Amino acid sequence: LGTITEKNAGSAARYENEIARMELKLNSMVAQQDRAKTAVERQIAGIDGLTAKMKSNDAATESYIRNLKSQGDEESAVNAKRKATTEQLKNQEEMYQRQETLLKQVARESGYTSEAYQKQRIALQDAGSAINETKQKLEKLNKEQEEAVKTTQTRKLSKLKVVELAS
Repeated sequence: LGTITEKNAGSAARYENEIARMELKLNSMVAQQDRAKTAVERQIAGIDGLTAKMKSNDAATESYIRNLKSQGDEESAVNAKRKATTEQLKNQEEMYQRQETLLKQVARESGYTSEAYQKQRIALQDAGSAINETKQKLEKLNKEQEEAVKTTQTRKLSKLKVVELAS
């Protein structure tokens, strides 16, 4: 009976040591997770701020373009839209860089197989798609601007001919 108690006491001591080591590891992992969460939150705040800026710019630009069109100034409207789209592309490229930085950070902190990594990878791919779509939109706007300039020049020439004929 005495040897069983000594064996149990030895086992209990080993288990206590093992539990203490595991608690230290767990505390370390929790602290690491907290640091990662804080870093991600800081990064997301930058991304969210840029997203809000982009939405605000888009709304203001659309209002300005509607105003120009209502005044019949199609050339200026197309030019304003082209400039706004160029700015949008710049912001999207900045967003892509921030998303890419965040993806690397999430990979370091959570691992490549984590759900957070997969979600961030999708966000990065979406940002890349948005850039490509904006580039295509910009090409189309450049063509529209060329046409608007031609149309304006044609109108001015027509007005000049009418003035010359009237003279």
